[in-house]
Amino acid sequence: MSKRVSERLKNKAKRRAEGEMSTVCANGEQPGTSARSNSVILREVTQEIIPNLQTLVDSVFPNIFHENLFDIAYKMGELVRIAYIDGKLAGFITCELKNGVLYVSLIGVRVEYRRQGVGSALIQYAISFGRDMKKDIQLHVEVGNTTAQQFYKQHGFIETERDDTYYDDPPRAAFVYTKKFNE
Repeated sequence: MSKRVSERLKNKAKRRAEGEMSTVCANGEQPGTSARSNSVILREVTQEIIPNLQTLVDSVFPNIFHENLFDIAYKMGELVRIAYIDGKLAGFITCELKNGVLYVSLIGVRVEYRRQGVGSALIQYAISFGRDMKKDIQLHVEVGNTTAQQFYKQHGFIETERDDTYYDDPPRAAFVYTKKFNE
């Protein structure tokens, strides 16, 4: 890791320890520059938020997680973020370092907060993190989920492969989408 990236990550950790929150507007502008924008606030997972995170994940992806995984999410630090709009839980993203890339394991937004910039704020967080770490980003998208495919394309991801056995119960194919930083 370069000295610059190392220093930037140390500064981020220091700001995080001091309670700083990330604020991103739904329209990509700086907070307060548009009367139409909802501010999306991203926060790390704290022990106190785990029950609410579990409810949020269950509302977006029913029956996907075992309870112990929420404790793991708490320990993942910068690899997990929770999104809020007006103080209410709106979405989340979980990432992991896997096979030399930053892998987006899950990203979800409550139905009532979709198309308000929550997903964009979350994926932009991952993109910024990947860029800082000099790691390409990958994720899987179900072949039939054209809305998600379009969303990732709008954020600079490209379809790089197809995995016909990614999902099970019932078996479904997925595309792998990648955003490259190492070219």
